[in-house]
Amino acid sequence: MRWLALGLALLPAAAGASGLSVPVIGTSRSGPAHVDPAAAYWNPAQLGWLARPTLLAGLSLLYLDADYTRVRRGRYAYEDGLRFQTPVPEDDLDASRSGEADPVRAWQILAAPSGFGALPLGSDLVAGVGFFAPFGAQLDFPDEGAQRYALDAVQLLVVEVAPAIAWHPRPSFTVGAGVGLVAGKLQLDRVQDLAGTPLLRDALGNPPIGQPNAFGPDAPSEVRELLVLSRPVRIGPAYGLTWAARAGAAWRPADDWLLGVSYTHRVPLTFRGAFRLDMNDPFFTQDLAAQGLQYPAIVRGKAEVEFPLPSSLHVGAAWQADARWSLDVSGAWFRHSQVDALTATLRSDSLVQPELGLGDTAEVRLPREWVDTFQVEVRATRARDAGGYVGGLLGLHSGASPDATLDVASPDGPRVAAAAFVGWPVREWLLHGDAHLQYVLPRENKGSRHDLANGTYSLIVGALTVAATRSFE
Repeated sequence: MRWLALGLALLPAAAGASGLSVPVIGTSRSGPAHVDPAAAYWNPAQLGWLARPTLLAGLSLLYLDADYTRVRRGRYAYEDGLRFQTPVPEDDLDASRSGEADPVRAWQILAAPSGFGALPLGSDLVAGVGFFAPFGAQLDFPDEGAQRYALDAVQLLVVEVAPAIAWHPRPSFTVGAGVGLVAGKLQLDRVQDLAGTPLLRDALGNPPIGQPNAFGPDAPSEVRELLVLSRPVRIGPAYGLTWAARAGAAWRPADDWLLGVSYTHRVPLTFRGAFRLDMNDPFFTQDLAAQGLQYPAIVRGKAEVEFPLPSSLHVGAAWQADARWSLDVSGAWFRHSQVDALTATLRSDSLVQPELGLGDTAEVRLPREWVDTFQVEVRATRARDAGGYVGGLLGLHSGASPDATLDVASPDGPRVAAAAFVGWPVREWLLHGDAHLQYVLPRENKGSRHDLANGTYSLIVGALTVAATRSFE
């Protein structure tokens, strides 16, 4: 049954890439060179400049909007056909399964609360803690849409509780470090095309079945997406619990300059839960029983899916130009190339096929081949009377997903980021409000491996954030 399991490894890969990361943690002003309690995430060293106990609490309304129009560039057999070997006769090829398919869209509004605090412990130590959601998505595409072989629906939430501490070895220099407890929940629905699995090729091609076929990871489009081999699968609900670690440094070379750098270690997140595979077709439940291949209509078992979050490096510089104007430039490097594949392990007594030598456990890998990403953002802020401010942000981000593995589960690409933010004092509190938008430029893909996901993609990630800060005596 290992050949059935190969496709079950697919996660909403954009969550591990930059596609569905939450655009605001703290406020749109927060970053590696900004002093606020959200430094527990961005750069623990910046906590060291907070001289009084300080709280930052906020709520973001996240807007996700993914659009995809598939363009089939390969040739496909009739969906109800049973041609497993190439070349497929011309009479068995369906000319209507070519060109542009109906567009599909999924959108959702989610709420993401966050909270941060900082507490000076003496003349040279400041402790901090944060609670936030770095990744989140809830998307539901049409069940019969052309995207269904990559993703039908996904529910993903990753949250972190991150204590940190900063130390002043010198008055103009701070260092900081923090650890975090990371928890996640995942549920994923998709249709798995079993023709793309190498062990199906072997299980059918070798004795005792001996059915010639062109299946496997390099299977041509002519034998893909046949109804009999298109099996609905669900992974989840699955849960993960792991740790995170980050460290940083900050330096004031002059009164009007603040520099910062921070590093976040790779997070080894693994989801564990259930899986459900619909095998309710006579081809799998009865037709090959005499040859040793027979499964129940529904296969259930336990799933373990590795979903590592890559390491990252953040740098920033903030300049106080005069009494009112300040400029902040930040950059980041995300090591997405550390993730070349996602791995899943499935266990079920229903997987056992003794005559074919298949046991109850399968370990499989799904190539992603992500590349490192970079981003640059510039913030300008003008101070107003009594501690208020107004400002804006512009940024450019690169994408992690190459053409070969791009799909709606990894809808990433070059993007433009923009935000407008404002702060105003209300008694002892400073209230923050900002609107943040990230727009993935429309991307036409002609290089999808084996024509699995060619077409045009676009993605919008937005956030409306309201937050409040207060310092205590």
